[in-house]
Amino acid sequence: MKAVQFFFYLHSVFDWLGTVVGSPIIARSPLLLACGIHSSSAPTAHLTADPTVPCKPKYCASEESTMYQGQKVIDVHGHMTTPAKFRGFAMNLMTIRSPRNRFEMSDEELDRALGPHLDALDTRNIDFQLLSPRPVAMFQWESPHIQGQWATVTNDVLAQSTRLHPDRFGAVGQLPQNSKADTSACLDEFDRCVKELGHVGVLINPDPSGERDTPGVDDRYWYPLYEKAQELDAPLLLHPSVSKDPRVRAIPHNYQINNVWEEYLATLLYIATDVFKDFPRLKVVICHGGGALSRHVDSDIRDGHPARREIQERFRDNLFFDTCVYDFDFMRTMVAHKGVDAAVFGTEIGAALRTDVVDLIDRLPDLSTEDKIKIFNTNPLRVYTRVEV
Repeated sequence: MKAVQFFFYLHSVFDWLGTVVGSPIIARSPLLLACGIHSSSAPTAHLTADPTVPCKPKYCASEESTMYQGQKVIDVHGHMTTPAKFRGFAMNLMTIRSPRNRFEMSDEELDRALGPHLDALDTRNIDFQLLSPRPVAMFQWESPHIQGQWATVTNDVLAQSTRLHPDRFGAVGQLPQNSKADTSACLDEFDRCVKELGHVGVLINPDPSGERDTPGVDDRYWYPLYEKAQELDAPLLLHPSVSKDPRVRAIPHNYQINNVWEEYLATLLYIATDVFKDFPRLKVVICHGGGALSRHVDSDIRDGHPARREIQERFRDNLFFDTCVYDFDFMRTMVAHKGVDAAVFGTEIGAALRTDVVDLIDRLPDLSTEDKIKIFNTNPLRVYTRVEV
């Protein structure tokens, strides 16, 4: 861990020096690329890209594609890749505590960082991907005035990424969530994401503070967001972030614990309550296959009611689970439990390049070719209706 931190430190120094002397200092490092951080290989331009020009409400994948059985592979769970200066701006924002500075990044700088990301999509045979914020870098535990600008900057950079590669990327925006604030405080940015920037949905964090002090997803606390999501036909991608639970400190990458707990809890709350009766056109995608598998026979609830088939049928148009799962047996069981119609393809490329998820799904013996096409193409398009390929 100390070695990785040292490399990150060196990278930040060299990247800063590169912008000062106006020439490249270091080439891309495989280690840094794996971590999603990229060095500048050209002088920093003083051109600020306008993320709203041009703005396209729908994204069209290119004619040249890898495809699966003649159908384009659509990844609903990718994460943004940016130059080091992007997170450097966040650090300055949080330390100086003055959210008035403007973030500037040229198209050339961003496109250089996106190069390895696009290569990874090609390597994994993915035609089109929805980029979302890095959850560990949403910083939603921050004060609202800091989080507000950071969400704005993040969404602008997401829009800039999709504008540079509209044939490969769509965007899922970040909301300025805060556990102490009503979710109605997020509605203006939600509107801006969809109506001005052309994002196709937004990400919601069920535990923005990391302290498990936010009401459960069935609570009316969330209803303003549900109403807005239904109004805009913009799905909610449910993805937790860091945990401040002191019990997990000894576990490496312990933010993953929140993925398991918060996603599984959200799954059960949506199943056990009337959220989708109140919002029948609301669509929620829960990441990482729903966080955990149920050990109960034929149900996610202990007493067996409702049964899995009933759950699959009742929530067919509302509740979905992505395939950011890297273990064969887990994936096979997850799809069996949730149902093919609820599974949407996702990989996390941008934050990670692990298992070849296309190949993993293709090897599942219980699925027909039609089932696999649903996961790769039909279901993502059924959920994200603003995407057009």
